[in-house]
Amino acid sequence: MTFKDILVTRGPRPGVGRRDGQDYVIEKHSALAMTVPAIRDLFTGYVMYRVLTAADGVDADALHRRADDLLVVVEHSCDDRAGFEATLEDAEYLATVRPDEIYMSTEIFSVPPTVYEVAEETVLDDAGDGASGDDGDLVVIDFLRRRPDVDAAGFRAALAAEAEWLGADADYRAVARRRVHNLVQGGEGSLNPGAADLHDAIVATTVTDFTGLAALYDRLRARQAEYVDADSSFSALTRRKVVV
Repeated sequence: MTFKDILVTRGPRPGVGRRDGQDYVIEKHSALAMTVPAIRDLFTGYVMYRVLTAADGVDADALHRRADDLLVVVEHSCDDRAGFEATLEDAEYLATVRPDEIYMSTEIFSVPPTVYEVAEETVLDDAGDGASGDDGDLVVIDFLRRRPDVDAAGFRAALAAEAEWLGADADYRAVARRRVHNLVQGGEGSLNPGAADLHDAIVATTVTDFTGLAALYDRLRARQAEYVDADSSFSALTRRKVVV
């Protein structure tokens, strides 16, 4: 079964420039990781998302609170979980990449990364030619927590209906090129059982520009009020870097 995780980093630590910290993760660490054959052979997807702030000239509104303390969001995908777990025991990974992960956690990230194991559902893809995965794409990432009075099944049904509703909206289709629902997996056996207590879904929307999507937010917020806990949800505006 396909395995995917989404890793969220925050920072940087005092004394580290935000851009420098992001560049280290996106450029240096990913390049180091790809020198390890077990990692090169494993990943079907390895994607970095640089979180953009007003300092990057991005002042657009977000659906929920903008989490500008996020540094980089990372996606790992592979064909099966067993292969992922085996790579974590690979001798070259442990000697080469693991020390760099520890370095980032102690010298760049302000808190330990949060890891979400997810099940991916692509609900909109207008690119058709693979362009939706291009370097430099603008991507809105919404971390959604369901309302306490809405169960998991009800939340997922509402999220699916939301995608159908947006897919029929001409304004949304004019700006959104791709929408992926990453449904957070929790419980015994998941990569990080506690992550399911933080968020229920991570929605990634590839857009032509941030402001065009923002024009829909009032309507979307009104709809999500029925099933999303806005106080426990947040958003990030990002630029994608495709490693694999």
